[in-house]
Amino acid sequence: MKNLFSILLFTVFSISIHAQIRNYNSMDLSQNHYQNHFKNFRSLTDTLIPGSFIDSSLGGTGCASVVYSVDVNSPIDSGYVAGTNIYKDLEKGQRFYLSDYGYQGVTINKIIAHFGIIQPSGASGFVFAKIYNLSQNGFPDSLLGISDTISISDLVIAVNGIAEFNFATSVTVSSSFLTTIDLSNCLQDTIALVHTEENCFDTIGGAWEKWNDSTWHSFNNSWQFETDLALFPVLSDGVLLSTTSIEQSNKINIYPNPTNNILYINSLNQFNEYSVYDNSGKIILHKNTCGIKNLQIDFSFLTNGIYYLKFVGTDNIQFKKFAVAN
Repeated sequence: MKNLFSILLFTVFSISIHAQIRNYNSMDLSQNHYQNHFKNFRSLTDTLIPGSFIDSSLGGTGCASVVYSVDVNSPIDSGYVAGTNIYKDLEKGQRFYLSDYGYQGVTINKIIAHFGIIQPSGASGFVFAKIYNLSQNGFPDSLLGISDTISISDLVIAVNGIAEFNFATSVTVSSSFLTTIDLSNCLQDTIALVHTEENCFDTIGGAWEKWNDSTWHSFNNSWQFETDLALFPVLSDGVLLSTTSIEQSNKINIYPNPTNNILYINSLNQFNEYSVYDNSGKIILHKNTCGIKNLQIDFSFLTNGIYYLKFVGTDNIQFKKFAVAN
């Protein structure tokens, strides 16, 4: 079991994982009063912040903020999980579902990003933010907006690595979207985003990355753990869901979990379709349900492992994680 560190301290854990033979290693980072700055963000009611970054005293999960380094038979500075690295990843992003925050449609005018690693020795280049629409199966799809650029040299002198990426024209999104930082114009090992510690997260499949072959992958697929990235959209306008919708959101129960055959689903909201994904993000099953609330699914055909259910309702999308153990 990994040791949990103070949320005020950036640190890194030693582990070894991955589908693309990616690994990450330990590296100590200097203390940074991120939580104090986060409380300032929290006072901005128009900023979407995953609960994993919110202190437990404020009603959040209170995950530790970290930056993991990559070590693939190379020196420890071979790269960073949430930044430029030996794999030459192009973008890192955080996925948002508006129903989780009580919205059904918003416009975004800036992204607040927190960088935990900035190497002055590689100060050339620049980064910028993007916003993508999501496809029906939850993958990044059409590009909705590109922010202004910030040079690496300017980020080096930024206060505590916190930067704002502004959009000349506000971006309108509905239902779900992905915010990213484009790293393709900076040197390898130059910069990395802060993220939450291993498997301490707010939403399943929150963190994503674009590989150097321009394909998208969830962190759970790439690194085999869940996390949330420190990318916080700032809203210029938002349309709230009804009070009833907010109260009823996230109220889907599944049991037994783990299951060896029948999984029972009970929901307070009707859902119109559901999908089943394996641990790599591959879709296994998709069904239209015509607005039902209760369902029984026979999963006896699945092999042992972790899977995800995605429920699509009229004004919200919800995910549930379950295990098959025969």
